[in-house]
Amino acid sequence: MGLCKCPKRRATNLFCFEHRVNVCEHCLVDVHEACVVQSYLSWLTDSDYDTKCLLCSESLASKETVRLKCLHNFHWSCMSTRVGNLPEGTPPTTFKCPICLDSIFPSANQTSPVIERLKEKLSSVNWGRIGLGLEPKKGLDIVTEDRHYPKKSFAVNIGYDLRPSVQTTSRVKQGNLPIESRPLQDDSDHVDIKYVKRQSTMRFGRFSKTVKRSLVILLVLGGFYLVLLMFSGRDSNENESLFDPHANPNIRVEPNNL
Repeated sequence: MGLCKCPKRRATNLFCFEHRVNVCEHCLVDVHEACVVQSYLSWLTDSDYDTKCLLCSESLASKETVRLKCLHNFHWSCMSTRVGNLPEGTPPTTFKCPICLDSIFPSANQTSPVIERLKEKLSSVNWGRIGLGLEPKKGLDIVTEDRHYPKKSFAVNIGYDLRPSVQTTSRVKQGNLPIESRPLQDDSDHVDIKYVKRQSTMRFGRFSKTVKRSLVILLVLGGFYLVLLMFSGRDSNENESLFDPHANPNIRVEPNNL
């Protein structure tokens, strides 16, 4: 959970993989429309990402995109062509996300900026209107491939090292991609190492607190035991006849005449 960089500073668990910032759903549909965005936990688990459309292998920023309710992003023309080419009579429940196989159509009670933008796009084609429970219209079966250019109103200051460096493990998976199409991940290894170190520090801190707490408990129990031992020893000495001088025949005790 983090705060979005927008002026409203909304709390959100969504994370932009490309800009490495938390984003709220309002900024997601307005500024990060063509970005790879998932939950912050997903980024901590695996920070690798691909800025290409899975259906055509072209850059997501080159055309208009559609973000499904699962947050996976595709070219709108590619998704519409893929679903529109299915046989007539195919039930809308079989329309799935190509990545996670989640249903494309949101439920009637779902509402959010992402869901509203998705419903807006789905209602512009007949197969989408049918899936949403709307009446189909004539002339809505063609989706134009408009070129899409992301807005430039969002900027993140990231320092880049122009010196040649050894290729890190996070870039090995993309070694076969053309240079101009590889996603920018200069700092991904550094970020991964940072969170590994943070987890190690947190574990060591928890271990130290546990050890300190155990030592304090042992000291308290030990002190309590010593106090009990002292009192029990004093009582036994008072009742012991060997320590009574009157009972010892080798000790003469003169009577007190005062």
